[in-house]
Amino acid sequence: MKVMLVNPYFPRYRGNDAFPLGIGYIAGALLKSGFDVSVLDCHILKIQEDEMISHILKERPDVIGFTVMTPTFEALKRIVAKLRERSDALIIGGGPHATFRPDELLSSGFDIAVRGEGERTVVELVEKLEKHENLESIRGISFISNKKIVHTQERELEKNLDLIPFPARRLFPYKKYKIMSLVTSRGCPYTCVYCAATKFWKGFVRFRTPQNVLDELEEIKALGFDKIRFEDSTFTINHQHVKGICKEMIERGLDFRWSCETRQDTINKELFELMIRAG
Repeated sequence: MKVMLVNPYFPRYRGNDAFPLGIGYIAGALLKSGFDVSVLDCHILKIQEDEMISHILKERPDVIGFTVMTPTFEALKRIVAKLRERSDALIIGGGPHATFRPDELLSSGFDIAVRGEGERTVVELVEKLEKHENLESIRGISFISNKKIVHTQERELEKNLDLIPFPARRLFPYKKYKIMSLVTSRGCPYTCVYCAATKFWKGFVRFRTPQNVLDELEEIKALGFDKIRFEDSTFTINHQHVKGICKEMIERGLDFRWSCETRQDTINKELFELMIRAG
């Protein structure tokens, strides 16, 4: 079964530094499970609707998976409608809008909405689809059955983030990204009104081990990057975690220029000085 993962073009953001970690992680999980997977980052390639559809039809995938953000949802409704006219592929949506508004996706032509953390969910989903098995046992999805919307049980968050395969960056045109992104944790305890992270990750914060993070950084360095961005919701929320990463970066001699997301009340002089030493 051939799977194609698509990150839609987002014209409001004009930078070349937004690596789509969501489909990167899903691609990595599918590859590890032995599936045939390709990716299309329309944003970095500046591919808009009609050209996107042409690319997808040329690949002839059995399953098409879209990252669905609220700002791109209206465009995706048009794209899905056009694909329906020319392709029999199963169309899946994942990401924030799919998690919080699955009914909207299903009423707009999507076959399945993947809610929340998607790596295990998508692997199980493709396995079931290959075997033509019932989907109701898969946690964390929504779909239509007998003209009714079915929401399966919530998927539990992965307790050990080190078990999740790294994003499949080599499937992407990685040389086009000026900066490479990664995350060392998932979740945020804060409740900022403009951010969905706390609700998406159910209020929990989980951390990868420094060794696992540095192994991914070694891969990123091997791709030729010297600039990275830690995309954690609040990178410095756990000082021991950050210290472990910074010390490993120094010990391994990984020379990156890097940035992160943080808050003034989660950092102090000692930590800041160590972060500077690490890049």
